[in-house]
Amino acid sequence: MREALYNDVSHSTHVVDARGNGSRDAQVLAALCAIGTALSSNLHLDAVLREVLDAATSLFGARKGSIMLLDDERRVLTIASARGLDPDVVERACVPVGRGISGWVAQTGRPRVVADGVRDELSYVETQNREAAICVPLRTRDRVIGTLNVSGPLAGGGFADADLDLAMMLASQAAVAIVNARLHEAQEQKLRELSALYEVGHALISSLERDETLRVVLRCAIELLGARHGSLMLLDETAQSLEIVAAEGLPPMVVREARPRIGEGIAGQVALTGEPILLRLGQRHEDSESAAGTAPAAVCVPIRRSEKVIGVLNVRDRVAGGNFARGDLQLLLHLSSQAAVAIDNATLHQNVRDLFMGTVRALANAIDARDTYTEKHSERVAALSVAIARRLGLSEERLEALQIAALLHDIGKISINDHILRKPDPLTDDEFAIMKEHPVTGARIVGQVAQLEPVVPFVYHHHEQYARSGYPAGIQGENIPLEARIMAVADAFDAMTSDRPYRTSLPREEAIRKVRRAAGTQLDPQVVETFLQLVETGEVDACLESA
Repeated sequence: MREALYNDVSHSTHVVDARGNGSRDAQVLAALCAIGTALSSNLHLDAVLREVLDAATSLFGARKGSIMLLDDERRVLTIASARGLDPDVVERACVPVGRGISGWVAQTGRPRVVADGVRDELSYVETQNREAAICVPLRTRDRVIGTLNVSGPLAGGGFADADLDLAMMLASQAAVAIVNARLHEAQEQKLRELSALYEVGHALISSLERDETLRVVLRCAIELLGARHGSLMLLDETAQSLEIVAAEGLPPMVVREARPRIGEGIAGQVALTGEPILLRLGQRHEDSESAAGTAPAAVCVPIRRSEKVIGVLNVRDRVAGGNFARGDLQLLLHLSSQAAVAIDNATLHQNVRDLFMGTVRALANAIDARDTYTEKHSERVAALSVAIARRLGLSEERLEALQIAALLHDIGKISINDHILRKPDPLTDDEFAIMKEHPVTGARIVGQVAQLEPVVPFVYHHHEQYARSGYPAGIQGENIPLEARIMAVADAFDAMTSDRPYRTSLPREEAIRKVRRAAGTQLDPQVVETFLQLVETGEVDACLESA
């Protein structure tokens, strides 16, 4: 129905209606009502622009049409939607306000009609085939937001005064629809921004892992700004260069190897000056490797902590094409401040964790130091236990708990007298009974620290046996916590390969054979198999050397 009305009015504007102007006016009014209804029901800018152009080219029987929107900041017109124009023209068109026909219309707010075959005095484009054209302002209140252009009537000839009046009415409706669509999209963008900022805030609260939170910050930046590529880089003060710690859309080799020095390239320049850089489409920074005219739009902002630049946040190449706006720059600066908070939180957490782990190690070393034969024993058991657990796929959280448990697994020996602990002869039954209490004592000591509560079962059960009666609880198989079963293998191997008061160390290969034979009886067969895999890859030796 609407298309039929467009066609009716298109013909009536060029042919005198035998029934007079009243019938034509009614058709025009009906068509404008249909267009107005269609525009008012659509709140998405691209769809509104397509609707307006469909109406314009149909109503005027025109081969070509375009809508140019004003960039207030740059004071230029760019083509937002087009029909029948060369794609290169659409992409490259950038008309300063006041220049050419559309620039004059945008500046004065007055329409312009170009006669068929005549070169308008305002035109700065030389063409051999000059077509009739109409250019009218898209005006809302006292402000021009762009122009509506149609040219090349299919019926030939020029446009009439009635066509200009109709174009002005259509432009008036279009301007209102464009403003409404922009307001709607601005509201949707604000909702997206609030949602993204909530996600970043949630990540800051729920995670103390720096890189994980920084990945959330970068992903939100890319989604909000509609970019294809992005990276978050932190400063390596020693090397005076930047390192990528989070990336989207970049080749893995670039992520691994890119190390721009401070002052070099766009990111290096931002890191040096602390000032953001906003590059428009085709604008080439002096340090950029992009060829002139091919550079994508890009934004790079500093990440600051206590007024000191500690990194940069970059996004580039908009999915929808075009440029990033000043609002995008401000949003990215806000996200960069969130990244700085994440780094501060992670640094504080890491400092506290390092202090805590240092205390744990000091306790472990204090126990091991009571006997020169067991020096660094707990460190080696911890390193080997973590390697086995990582191969088994345990989470980072479980790996950390296991490391602490392994470091403290013998802390209960603090209550055992030296004459038993260092005795060079076999222990008596009574002495062995005392020795068997150390897992219970250790669990009790560890359990007094609230933060260590999760590791208590591992310390308590590390001398249980997989299919035999171990101690202190005598549980077997899967009833023994996996972490305790892992520690049992690491503890047994290190004990066999270390000198003790009552014997010298076993050769490495013999100790490995004993561990293999104990699989399924004293030790968990799956854990033993994993241990043997680490032996084959050389990781066991690496663990023991690093401890």
